[in-house]
Amino acid sequence: MKKIRLSLFLVAVLAYNNFFAQRNFTLYQFQNTHQSLHLNPAFRPNIKSYASSGVGLASFGVNHTGFTLNDLLTPRSTDDSLVFDVANAIDKMQDLNSVNFDFQNELFGFGLRVKRTQLMFSVMMKNQMSFFYPRDLFRFAFEGNGGSLLGERANLDGLGFKLQGYIEYAIGMNRTFLDDKLSIGARGKLLSGIYNAHTSRSQLGIHTNDSTFDITIDGGMTLKTSYLNPLLDRNYLDAINNGFNFRNIGFGLDLGGQYKLNEKLELSASVVDLGFIKWNANNRNFVSDDVNFTFQGVDMNLFLADTANYLDNFADSLQSVLNANENTDSYVTSLNTRFFVGGRFKMTDALFLDALWYNEFILGNYMPGLTVGGTFQFREFLTVSSNYTVFGRFAKNLGVGVNFRLGGFQFFTMTDNLLGVLNAANSKNWHVSLGISASIGKPDKKKKGEEEISE
Repeated sequence: MKKIRLSLFLVAVLAYNNFFAQRNFTLYQFQNTHQSLHLNPAFRPNIKSYASSGVGLASFGVNHTGFTLNDLLTPRSTDDSLVFDVANAIDKMQDLNSVNFDFQNELFGFGLRVKRTQLMFSVMMKNQMSFFYPRDLFRFAFEGNGGSLLGERANLDGLGFKLQGYIEYAIGMNRTFLDDKLSIGARGKLLSGIYNAHTSRSQLGIHTNDSTFDITIDGGMTLKTSYLNPLLDRNYLDAINNGFNFRNIGFGLDLGGQYKLNEKLELSASVVDLGFIKWNANNRNFVSDDVNFTFQGVDMNLFLADTANYLDNFADSLQSVLNANENTDSYVTSLNTRFFVGGRFKMTDALFLDALWYNEFILGNYMPGLTVGGTFQFREFLTVSSNYTVFGRFAKNLGVGVNFRLGGFQFFTMTDNLLGVLNAANSKNWHVSLGISASIGKPDKKKKGEEEISE
């Protein structure tokens, strides 16, 4: 058991430090790979059984909804040298922006098809990080409170983040109905939380009076954390044990369906990561009181008369206003639930047109995406896919992917944004993923002199 834990730990640390995953829009088109079951458990890859370990699914990427590097660094007209153009970057932002990371790796996977039923089991390491920042945060830092914000409230509502890592132990199945036209799948998940930190409440504003220049701070914040200290101290071994001891326990559910309307058109839909984690281990929570504090400036007479006493009184007043209560209470967080709605049109036996509508909710913020593309599948040997995606307030995402099946092994690699790999400075999305697994047999075989038949 210790050797098994050590092996899983080494793979998990490798995933934590090197694998950053995005939403894997391209993977949804690879319906003949078992890794696509993580996005829709109703898919039916033409594999009798499969197994993977360590790198069944590993991916890395980053998404930023605010501005690109080229928006921040612009060429100077006189000599084309790059200069910081913060005003231009602020102009490209929305009221609330985000930087998102999803780290994940399939530590182990196994599946088996028995007639119309497919069984599946997997162990996944997942790390998810999102940071939300309002545009006024940059305006306040760049312009101060005397520029365009004079007389206005610098709106810092929504400033916050969500970090969480956990190991997912999943078991599921799918089955076909209506003469194999309909496939329904489900996967139940037992979760063991490793670490968490998130702002469950974030309201903050700064207003400068345009006549008296009094500064008023309002709002409040609640920060909840579990087992964050070992990560800050780089004590990964201590933190990773939470992935096996279930001190932070949770449950999740994936549901999916796929229906063939006719010989040409099929529709699919799924909801992934519907669930929660209850955090009990090494909790430190900070709850601030509601703030409404006005700073009217410094009384120079009092300040010069007794500077030390004046500063002490001011510090005591400020501390009482910005007071935060600490506790170690348990708390519950929801998973980053995702919804997929897809369609596939069969042009020929080998060529398919695909469409996908993506939806995700993080800390109450809605993040949609839309993908259109095509997939070429040459028997079981080769699958090539390409797509165009609008996601994260960015419309220059060209996805490509390839899947090989040689003998008993399957290998795929893909990116949701090839342009981001080739021109990172002009992109908001960066993503690459790969996977290796062993596959044995096909349940749908051709008999000599006959057409292909189903089991």
